[in-house]
Amino acid sequence: MNLVCFPPYGGGGYVCDVLNGTTSTNHKDGTVGNVLADSLKIAVPRSFRHFKSDNKLAYQYFFQKKVQEIKDKFESHMWLGTHCYPDEVNMHEFDKVIVISTENVISKIYRFMRVYFMYDSWAKMYSPNEDKTLNLEEKVGKIDLSLYNFNYHNVVQSNTIQLEMQDLIEDTPYFSKLIDETSYNRDPIYIKERKQNWQLKNYFLYDKNFVQIFENRYKQYMETQK
Repeated sequence: MNLVCFPPYGGGGYVCDVLNGTTSTNHKDGTVGNVLADSLKIAVPRSFRHFKSDNKLAYQYFFQKKVQEIKDKFESHMWLGTHCYPDEVNMHEFDKVIVISTENVISKIYRFMRVYFMYDSWAKMYSPNEDKTLNLEEKVGKIDLSLYNFNYHNVVQSNTIQLEMQDLIEDTPYFSKLIDETSYNRDPIYIKERKQNWQLKNYFLYDKNFVQIFENRYKQYMETQK
């Protein structure tokens, strides 16, 4: 088996699609309904729902339990997905592991934008009585940017590959090379169409004006942390 570790709204459904050569449902909000990407997402008791080192053993236990439940349901070459942090996973159980990370600023901003544009109730949770006449920049200021870190550090193994979220959003040569080396379906027509379709659904990530607004908000947030 192969594994993709990715944060919520980190593009894991799209990456699993491309690597497995599948064409999953693209929802109108930009998310991808991919069974393989969902296959190793775990449910844990409410008291363990925060990704903290103190709870690492709990996540390892529930993840391992999930692996045992599904390991015979998929072909060995398939790429399966999880929201678990890499250090909560037994890396040696998988042939290859890709970690979609958000270590640089633009990756954090891209992920933040996906949360904002896809999940309206997330914004409402922060401001349930929000004035609908507020402009985008004012609305952005209501969401805590500190929530969107997913790091790769301390998980480097011989079978582990880092994919910064910026690379998959901007379709860099690194991302193309990774697909070429690891994808089950290397048909260039399929890959091109799959990329174009995903980019169309996530149009807001390619609007420089939107990106600038969110980038300004991130800089403001970082100033408050000094």
